[in-house]
Order: sequence, then structure tokens, then C-alpha cells
Amino acid sequence: MTADNALRDYESATKLQLLELRIAALGEISDAEKKQAEAKDIRSQIDEMSRKVGEVPILMKLQGQLLLATDEPVAAVKMFERARQIAQSENQPVDYEMLLTLAQTYIRLGQTGLAESMLDEVLRAHPDHAPSRLVLTQLLLQRSDVPAAERQLKILEQQGIDAAQLRNLQLAIASAKSDKKAIASEYGTLPESTAPEMIRKAQIALATDNRPDAIRLFEAARAADPSSVNAPTLAVLYVAEKQRDKAKAIIADALAQKPDDRTLQLLDAQLKIDNPTNEQVADIRRKIAETIDDPFEKQTALFDIERDAGNVAAAIDHLKSAAALRPENLDIKNQLFAVYLQQKNFDEAAKIADELGRKNKDQANGLLYQYQLAIAKNDLDKAAELARQLVNQLPEFAQSHLALAQVLQRQGKFQEAVAAYNRVLERQKTNIDAYRGLISAYYAMQRPEEALRYIDEARKVRPNDPSFAQAALEHAERFGNPSDALPAREQAVKDN
Repeated sequence: MTADNALRDYESATKLQLLELRIAALGEISDAEKKQAEAKDIRSQIDEMSRKVGEVPILMKLQGQLLLATDEPVAAVKMFERARQIAQSENQPVDYEMLLTLAQTYIRLGQTGLAESMLDEVLRAHPDHAPSRLVLTQLLLQRSDVPAAERQLKILEQQGIDAAQLRNLQLAIASAKSDKKAIASEYGTLPESTAPEMIRKAQIALATDNRPDAIRLFEAARAADPSSVNAPTLAVLYVAEKQRDKAKAIIADALAQKPDDRTLQLLDAQLKIDNPTNEQVADIRRKIAETIDDPFEKQTALFDIERDAGNVAAAIDHLKSAAALRPENLDIKNQLFAVYLQQKNFDEAAKIADELGRKNKDQANGLLYQYQLAIAKNDLDKAAELARQLVNQLPEFAQSHLALAQVLQRQGKFQEAVAAYNRVLERQKTNIDAYRGLISAYYAMQRPEEALRYIDEARKVRPNDPSFAQAALEHAERFGNPSDALPAREQAVKDN
């Protein structure tokens, strides 16, 4: 008898289902203390069951779901992976829903390559699992692999998925192919009977650069349900269409409903000035910030303003004040750590790194902070040691391998760096830093043909990134026939 069967004999399926429902309901609890107490009680019940039956996938799945609900996705990934390994070792049936959740968690963490592999695994064993195929199709579109996305779409059409989801995918593929006729055809079929449908269609109109129809739809949604439309979004659209009076009216109406909304106050003040300068905008923001009653919120607002205005010293002073007001706020400490690194104030940075590490702010037990500190100090040996620890402890994540690749490259260990960069791309197929690292490393090894291969790959997955188009031109001028590069350079100049 397997441990899972023993568990089912010991605890009824009803209790497991109840725990799963309680985990799902955590997201609806707005009070932080109540949510923490409920999560703690759920965890204690799962732990009690685990002590009696040991490591079993059905309980580890619940633990993973709980970790996701309490915003611990890295730990959730490790729990789901462990559950998967145990299930495989015991020849248990594949839990497709758990694998889909694992893939979605990888996507949330930016590990799209691992997510894609996971979804491929599900679909090889269970070709009719439409939710996994839907997510895979969306992933393929994200990395601009339109032919592969179209192949998946054809299968989804045969499987009869939700009509709205199907239309959205068809429209996304048409947009990726710049097929204006297909875009118009698919767009015309989208419903606009209710405010949510109008909002959704307006968002698609924006994505396809159809501002006039986006405005029409937002206005229709606003008439049906005034609370459904984001006033700043609509006002900015009117400004883009050179209809400032309508933008002013939208903001004035919204301010009447929410007089204390700082975003609305800012837009209202900006719209009263024709073509305001950056300094005028900063002054407006400062005046609004001074009206904030909460001292902490005021300091964080002033930090954002001075940072955006390029006033580094003033921005840092406000950040320090905010940290003093709320010493328990780890997000502020995280920003302060970055500032101290930039200033090369390593003693203060180290103190914050230790505190953030103890509280696992980086979800790597502080290793990422220590690595960043070592890199900033140019202590490459220490950085390499920390990067290897990251790879050992968190091998699933591209960031671990990227940290190692970058320090190896700085040490001149180009071949090892290349291997690490490729591990990054296995986990995150569109990682721009990995492509740049590979291109640079192959040039350093006097292998321009390999550098060009990765330039070409990068241009496929990042077609709108001008830096890789520029890299291709420079490569042609350095290693090919300069006359071949001339037409492309002239086109690039014309486009810009």
C-alpha cells in the first residue's frame, strides 16, 4: 500500500478538499493578520497529517498551493517539483492540474523555458488537456514563435475551447503577423454588449494601435457603468488625439468623485499648462506630495519625485527618512540597499543585506544580496562562490545561472560562461541578458559566426528590440561585406 493510500485510509477526502477550499479562500481575506492566522492554521493541519504519513504528493501539492497563496512562489516551485519527483518514483498517476499550476508558477517567476517544457510534458501524455495547450500557445506568442502558436491554435480549434479565448488567440496571431485584414476580421467579431466586454475590446484596440475605437468603447463603457473606466487612461487617449478639452472634462468629472486622488490632481494641474516642462511637472508633484498627511507616504512620494527629476541626493534623503519611519518595511530597505551599492557605501549595504537575507526577502536566503554586494565590490572570487551556491540551491531558476554566467565572463572563463548562459535560455527563452552575454562571449573567443547565430536568435525572440538589429548591422560591417550592410543601415536611420 502506498503512503497516499494510507493517507486516504487515515484522513477522509473531505478534509483534504476542505483544506484546498480554505487555501483558495485566502485570497479573499483582506485583513493581513487574519490571513496570516488562517494560513498558519492550515499549515499546522497539513504538517500534522504529514508527520503521520510522511512525504506524500497529495499533501505536498496542498503545501505548494498554500505557499502560492502566501506569496512564496519560489518555495512553492520546490514543493511542487518534490511532489512530482515522488509521484514519478512511486509510479503514481500524473497530476496534470498540479503540473499546469507548476508551469503557471514558472511563468509568474519568468522561467518561461521551464514552463514550456512542463506544458510539453503534460500535452505529450494528455493531448486533450486544453488548459495546458492554451497557456503553451500564449507562451509561444510571447516569444514570437508564430508558426508554432498557429499549430497549437489549430488543435485548440478542434478541441472546441471557449469562443472568446479562441478569438483572442486568433487576434493575437493576426497582430503578430501584422495581418491587417485578419485583425479587422477578428476584431469585428468581438462582443461589446456589456461594460466589461467594451473594456476588453478597448484594450485590444489599444494593443492594435486603434485609439479612436478605444475611445469610443471606453466612452460607451463609461456611459453604461461610470466606475468601470480608468479616467486617467481615457484622458491620456484624448490628449494623444489632440482633444485636450475632453481630457480636462474627464479629469474634472473624476476629481469631483475623488477629490483626494493624487493621480487625478496631477493630471488636472498638467492639463492646465500647455506642454509642461519636466521641472514644472516635478513642482506640481511636490505641491501635491506636501498635502499628504501620512509622513511615510509623503517621504516615499517625495523620493519618487526627486529620483525621477534626477536629484539623487534629495531622493536618497527622502528614502532614508521613509526607512526610519517604517524600519520594518522591507521594500524600502531593498531600495536603500540598491542606492548604497550605487554609492559604493558597502558597509551600509552589507548591514541591510544581512537583514534582508535573514528575512529571506530575495527568496534565496540572502544569497542574491550577498552576490550583488560582491559584484559591486569587484570581488569576483566571492561572487563566483555565491553564484555556485545559488545554482546548487535554486537550480530551477534562470537568475541563478545568469549570476554564475556573468561572473564567469568577467573572470574571462568564456566557455564556462557560454554553458551557463545556455542554461539560462533553457529556463527563460527570451532572456535578453543571456543573449547579450553569449554574443559578447563568442566575440571574445574570436568566434564571430557563433555570435551572429545568437544575434539572429535574439532578433527572432525580441523582434522589437533595436539593439539586436544594430548588432546585426555592426557584425556585417566588421565581418561581412560592408556594402551588404549599407541598405539595412539606411533603413534603420529612416525608421528612427
